Amino acid sequence: MSHQPWLERAHSVEIRMDAKRVLAQLKILKVAETQLIANDPGALPLSLGDIVNATITSKTGICAFESKVLGRQWIPGQVLVFSLPQGLEQKQRRQDVRIDVRLPMIFAYPPKYGVPQAAGWVAAQCRTIDLSVGGLQAEVENAKPPIGPQPSTDGIGELRLVPAQPPLTCHLRILRSGPGGGPGRFRFTARFLGLPMADETRISKFVFAAQAAQRRGGAG
Repeated sequence: MSHQPWLERAHSVEIRMDAKRVLAQLKILKVAETQLIANDPGALPLSLGDIVNATITSKTGICAFESKVLGRQWIPGQVLVFSLPQGLEQKQRRQDVRIDVRLPMIFAYPPKYGVPQAAGWVAAQCRTIDLSVGGLQAEVENAKPPIGPQPSTDGIGELRLVPAQPPLTCHLRILRSGPGGGPGRFRFTARFLGLPMADETRISKFVFAAQAAQRRGGAG
């Protein structure tokens, strides 16, 4: 089965010589059945036959694989040619790519299970624990009775991805909830409901950028 349809939508490939050393983030120029062609900055210590660890992030997922340097070409401009394994598949769907991240969020929900009310909603100050395009896990800080949202409760969240940007407003449904990681804390897992494409893209870009940054930080 061809892996081109999703791979051709990818923009860059991260190249490592080993698990600890990131060499570069290269722009993908062309994808063939058995080869991937990327820009060559010209200063990478790569030779014909070198084995590298490659990670590709597309709009729909992420995959990591071992690749061989097949050489350099001029088409025009110097490029690097890498091998592509047969049957390359995405290891994670975009919805499943989850990062551990602490972000401020306000979550408003009805105080009684399943009974939305125009007045008297609880507005809880929260911090996310992890985040994906599909949903999040968060912890209510300084929880007071009612302790926290119960499973199947729908509410509205204001999630601040970047301090200097407006918060992202989203509808959430609680899947699981219970005591948090300390006194006065309450933890819950929720999924996004009807997330607009623009907001889905915003979260996806944030998640993948944070994941790449975490990989680079771990490599140091």
